Amino acid sequence: MKKKKSAIIFCLILLFFSFLILSFPRYAFSQVGLLEKIAISKEANTLEVRILFNRYTDSSDFKLTQPNRIVIDFSGIENIRSSRHIDVNDFGVNSIRTGMFKRDTARVVFDLEDEFPPYKIERIEGGWRVLFWGKEEAEAEKEEIISEKVELQEAISHLEVNPARAKVNDSIVVDMSGSQNAESMEIEVFDSEGTRVASQKLSPGSARWEIKLEKPGEFVFKGKAFNAERKPSENLCETIIYINFPPTCKPETLYYEDYVGKAFIIDVSGSTDPDGEIVKADFVALDEKKNLVSKFTSTKKPFIWKKEFDREGIYTIPVVVTDNAGAVSQPSEVQVVVTRKKVFLLVEAGSLFARGSPYGGYAVGRMGILYNIVPGTLDFMISGGGGQAMISDPWKSFLTASMLFHVRFKPFFLGVGSGITSRISEVRNPDGEIITDFGFELTGKNMSRRSFYFEVRTPIGKDRSFADHHKIMAGFRFIF
Repeated sequence: MKKKKSAIIFCLILLFFSFLILSFPRYAFSQVGLLEKIAISKEANTLEVRILFNRYTDSSDFKLTQPNRIVIDFSGIENIRSSRHIDVNDFGVNSIRTGMFKRDTARVVFDLEDEFPPYKIERIEGGWRVLFWGKEEAEAEKEEIISEKVELQEAISHLEVNPARAKVNDSIVVDMSGSQNAESMEIEVFDSEGTRVASQKLSPGSARWEIKLEKPGEFVFKGKAFNAERKPSENLCETIIYINFPPTCKPETLYYEDYVGKAFIIDVSGSTDPDGEIVKADFVALDEKKNLVSKFTSTKKPFIWKKEFDREGIYTIPVVVTDNAGAVSQPSEVQVVVTRKKVFLLVEAGSLFARGSPYGGYAVGRMGILYNIVPGTLDFMISGGGGQAMISDPWKSFLTASMLFHVRFKPFFLGVGSGITSRISEVRNPDGEIITDFGFELTGKNMSRRSFYFEVRTPIGKDRSFADHHKIMAGFRFIF
């Protein structure tokens, strides 16, 4: 019974609340955006139009011409309760019209008499306000604004010049972009004597300048910035840079012997630099047709080049030196004349075996002169000396002389010629001989050479058979 009574009470309560909900109007739960009212108030100098809404709304405004109109659209508005047309006829406004531009946008149009009057649109509590005022008041306000003196800030100049040390004709970059309150800037460049050598006007949009200086020394860069009234900056704005003096090259030939294969010594240690030190010397050798023969770089003191030439000719050697700041001197040159040495001394030593019964052994030494006929190819040689017998009778010591032509096939050579040898035993007469030798060079070139050779001496004459009278020698030859 109690359960049945509780269920009846619950149903009655539910029915009561349902009836209460259905009895409320729809807008009690969902408020519709309304343009409630347009209120106009006039004062001596202004016309105020207040556009009031029942909820928050955004606006956008624009102008139309032919005829002139001011249009304001209010979003989120679904209906208009205010008057749809209001006559004004004051402050340049003929009337105010309202209407729904779209389903959720209300439009308010101000129809104007002629020109657009001064006005402004601003948000107020509950809506928006449009304020109009007369032309005289607008002009007065404008004059007041214009006549109001705006205090301009002082210009402050800032100057950067890079690099601080450079070579002649290097690019120097000037930058005044760090200047403050500047409408324009100006750069002046002075040399060490105070003479202005360059100037440039800059602007905030183009505050960098590139310059090249054609002479060495100290240069002062002075910068100024100007504000909107062309008042120059008062802060000191100067930078000093230094253009390096190039070194002076002084080549000298300390020692040379003007022969192929002999070293020429080119020395530039006497070169000078007025504001630094020499760190490098570059040498180049050119032949008579200005073709490159060789080149050399010295980076240590003393700055010398020990150069040998393999061919005759007149050679030009330009030299430049570089200082510790990278500046390079003007080329300075020396000229050398290279000739070929044609006459050389020679010394020979070796062991000779003379054919007899048995062979006779000798230690032989000779000296002579070598004449160079064709460089590196053909030589003529005259030598003479003696042989010391290394065994007893019938062999005896002797004197000998030779004349040979040598053909060279580097490093080998082949020679042919003639010679004479004095009596080598009591039973043999002096020999006239045909000489052949061959060998190869061990070391050296051009001016001095050392070689090993074999020599065969064949007797000439009746009763001088090769089998019984030849001589064979193995030796060393020194040419210098």
